[in-house]
Amino acid sequence: MKEIKNIGKVYLNEFDVYVEPYLTYAQIQQIVRSIIAQDDWAVRQQTIDMLLLYHLTDVSKEELEQVGHDDLLKSGLIDGVKAVVKNLDQIQEALDYMQSLPRALKQISDKLPEFRKIIQEAVAKNGRSNSK
Repeated sequence: MKEIKNIGKVYLNEFDVYVEPYLTYAQIQQIVRSIIAQDDWAVRQQTIDMLLLYHLTDVSKEELEQVGHDDLLKSGLIDGVKAVVKNLDQIQEALDYMQSLPRALKQISDKLPEFRKIIQEAVAKNGRSNSK
């Protein structure tokens, strides 16, 4: 096997920005955890966009915040970065998994022993006895 080398950063000349072409699984997980609690579609999209820029570009957090999401979007930078990222679809895959019914059922089943114990304690403390 040949030596394994990382694919180099991609330079976006129009914006003078270097972009990593891959998100790590940890970065994807962090993005999904940040958006999963949000109910508003626009907030979710902005969170994804800003975290992509934060994780994958050499632009500082302060610069991103100073320019703001709307201008970053309207400039084309966000689309330019998304075009470079080879595993962008894995954010949606991770989000689908985190919100899936099988995962929810597993989480519930994992908590059943705790619920059973709480119910048994409540019945033992507050329940009626069968003796008259």
